[in-house]
Amino acid sequence: MTKEQIEERLSELFANINEKRNHDLKLLTQLKQEIMTQAERSCERLERHMCHMHEAKGKELDDAVNKLLGVLDRIRALETELDSSKSSLNILCQDIHIPM
Repeated sequence: MTKEQIEERLSELFANINEKRNHDLKLLTQLKQEIMTQAERSCERLERHMCHMHEAKGKELDDAVNKLLGVLDRIRALETELDSSKSSLNILCQDIHIPM
């Protein structure tokens, strides 16, 4: 082989290497884009699922809070009734002169 042939062959070899590197970079860029697209889709699905869960659990929580508020209202009513009964009993005891 002559010096010119070696230089030409070397030039072709480097051109081929650079072409393959560029191809590899393109593939990597495409892969990165596909991964990002898939990650976005997965995040969107996860977000929708979480919203549905929050809606369902929110309804359960609202029902439980409403039930608790009902119980607290009933407790207040019973406390008021108990206070009224204590006052009435106190008045009755005073009327019949029973010390308390």
